[in-house]
Amino acid sequence: MRNFGDSIPGSDATWVSRYFTLDPEQPLRASDGVRLIPLLDGERGFKEVIHVAEGFDLVISNMRHEKSTSITSHQSDSRMKFHFRLSGTGALSVNDFDQVSIEQQTNALLLSPSGARKHEFCQAGEVEKSVTLICTRDYLRSVFRRSSEMLPRELRRYLSGKPAEYFSAAMPLQVDMASASRALIESPYQGAMRYLFAQAKSLELLFLSARALIEQPGNVWIDGQHVLHRNEERVRQARGILEENFETPPTISELSKQVGLSPVQLMRCFKQLFGMTVFDFAQALRMNKAKQLLEETDRTVTDIAFDVGYEYSSNFITAFKRHFGVTPNASRQRRKVRPR
Repeated sequence: MRNFGDSIPGSDATWVSRYFTLDPEQPLRASDGVRLIPLLDGERGFKEVIHVAEGFDLVISNMRHEKSTSITSHQSDSRMKFHFRLSGTGALSVNDFDQVSIEQQTNALLLSPSGARKHEFCQAGEVEKSVTLICTRDYLRSVFRRSSEMLPRELRRYLSGKPAEYFSAAMPLQVDMASASRALIESPYQGAMRYLFAQAKSLELLFLSARALIEQPGNVWIDGQHVLHRNEERVRQARGILEENFETPPTISELSKQVGLSPVQLMRCFKQLFGMTVFDFAQALRMNKAKQLLEETDRTVTDIAFDVGYEYSSNFITAFKRHFGVTPNASRQRRKVRPR
């Protein structure tokens, strides 16, 4: 199989060729970028990777996940990623820790050290429409050379040349960011015009991100125990809602509206208070209930899958094995024999 190791900057060659292949109907010139189509069963759509400038690349994703998927990749170097998510929710973890939810209508930042192992999780039925800017340290230095002192501490550290450490943060997607992202995803242009349009819009998104970082650092970086203390009652309310609706848990957007917090505040404070993400907590509720039903009843795996909110038993089996390390049937075999 042809090697596409250079297709997605910062990622190793193996995973790119494992999950994607070149689209035979390329809308771009070969010198400008590539369009990739997924190889995994149940994955539809495309990823478009465009080289905007030296040290600056753009990834456009328009993917439908018909099955729950988990994609693992290794970072060949450390680059800052500015992510603009229009639709589709998922989860992300780096080196098996600090799993974070990725919600729709979110602008997120991610920095992973060189060699880090990244896991991306997508639920069945989700349609991911997103744009990601991938920038090297040198490129960002050229952008922020006169205003780096105004950036959050973690970014200043990265730009100073110190070894990259894992960092992630998010804020609600601004209207102008959403508009530029949607224009990129829905671009009707081909060839050189497609590249020129993508270049202009990606620079616009980078400007909007820079403006948000410099002008609104307090809104972007939600941190500190004082924030948690102020919102603790609402976060506990959110946990109660999840416990009462574990079969069909609300999305982060729905849950945040119910408790009167922004999605970013809810995600950050929930992790601080309970030591796990909203996504992890909701998933654990479903899996623990399923395990209880498997060990204490004779209901079929299909019935139990439906009881805990899965339409297809195959998706449930995959999620159960990922969570407990064994299949539902293997878990059932372990149940204790009750004395008569």
